[in-house]
Amino acid sequence: MAGSIINRRRLLTSIGLFAVVTPVLAACGGGASAPAGAPTSAAATSGAPATAPTPTQAVAGQAAPSGGPVNMTIAVYADASRPWMKKWPKKWAEQNPNVNLRIDEIAYADMNTKQLAELAAGTLQDVNFSGNKWLRYSAYKGAFYAMDDLIKAKPYDKNDFIPSAVTGGAFEGKQYGLPFEWNPGNINVIVYNKDMVQAKGAKEPTDTMTHEDYTEFASTMTDKSKGIYGTDLWPGTYYDFGDSVRDLGGDVMSDDGKKFLFGTDPLCRQVAQWFTDFRVKYKSAPDRAGMQQEQLFPTGKIASTATNAVSVKSIAKQVGNKFKWAAVLGPVGPQGLRGYDSFSAHWNIYAKTKVPDKAYDLVLFITSKDCATDALRSDGQVPARISVWRDPEANKDSDIFKRVADWISDGKSKGPFPIPDNLRYTELETTYENVAFPMFYGEIPFEEGLQKTQQECQKVMDQPRG
Repeated sequence: MAGSIINRRRLLTSIGLFAVVTPVLAACGGGASAPAGAPTSAAATSGAPATAPTPTQAVAGQAAPSGGPVNMTIAVYADASRPWMKKWPKKWAEQNPNVNLRIDEIAYADMNTKQLAELAAGTLQDVNFSGNKWLRYSAYKGAFYAMDDLIKAKPYDKNDFIPSAVTGGAFEGKQYGLPFEWNPGNINVIVYNKDMVQAKGAKEPTDTMTHEDYTEFASTMTDKSKGIYGTDLWPGTYYDFGDSVRDLGGDVMSDDGKKFLFGTDPLCRQVAQWFTDFRVKYKSAPDRAGMQQEQLFPTGKIASTATNAVSVKSIAKQVGNKFKWAAVLGPVGPQGLRGYDSFSAHWNIYAKTKVPDKAYDLVLFITSKDCATDALRSDGQVPARISVWRDPEANKDSDIFKRVADWISDGKSKGPFPIPDNLRYTELETTYENVAFPMFYGEIPFEEGLQKTQQECQKVMDQPRG
């Protein structure tokens, strides 16, 4: 994890020049349980005291005794595809020269566990990020500062935010995060190879195609002699699977988050069979070995890829001038419903920050419309603001972002993110992948996989909060 510090002296002498430091984190296990919303004591959860910052590090959320510069930290994605996440905090620091802002880069995939480790060690950044998949658990463990009073004193423009993005940052009646990213799902945008479709003389996919239409398209486009598949459609998470069940008006989880419906609801069974048939019955999608290969769509190995809106710009760059492509929304159910799962990512404030007002001011800046617009235009980062999804510049090459905005604003399709009531998201997702994937690949009988997935996932949901 790399860090960079912005301070007044450097700003006065050379704005834009940043020193790189390496934050020191104490190694520790998971934190002990704490009452909802209560800060977790580092002494109670860590076997060793937190490592003290080195002289070159800013001490999180602390003002100098003389009333001088304030030291603050922020965690951003260690991801080259999201340069906006460092650029905009730097802009804020330039406008707040009394703040020494250290920027720590943390891999998104590591943040759910690292967040709890840093909480226990007392090294959590003043402003940090979380996905709504684990935000509630971190809030339950006492990681975050409830923003409600800050919001009352200085409201944000809530009407422009996608409602489910805002609720994704809430837990038990309190707001613990403001959203900067919102995504309807991982597989409900279809990007297809127009040249390949036209050469085959097939009908191009549309925003109104049904499950049956897409099955037929994938089968038509499959050419075993050339090693070409029609699709790579894959229910890689339980909530991706749930999106397709929502197409039919059902769901993968009960509304109270206590029952897994994968093997008990007829609509779930129908969708599980649909996903399995692509590989087992029609052979129109790659097997396990094929799915592990990279660049299938850009290299012309598949006719269409089931992906997400955030990937459209990167796919376009990978394809370049190799062939013409187009993007449509994923299949709908018989009633015209298209489910989504409202994944959202949030900026949070550390529960023990010494500078909550400054931290909140930074959060407002990096969730602003200007920031979101720049992130979408330059990086393809899908925003939490509905107006930005419709930004004309971002929709210049493909209006898929605007079409997503129209879809999720129609009021018909269901979209809250399915989180188990016991907050054991990670365990549920891991269990689903371990037991459902062999069924979808046809490595075990369908009925066996269906029931085993149901039983094992329900066991996770029956456990108490950890």
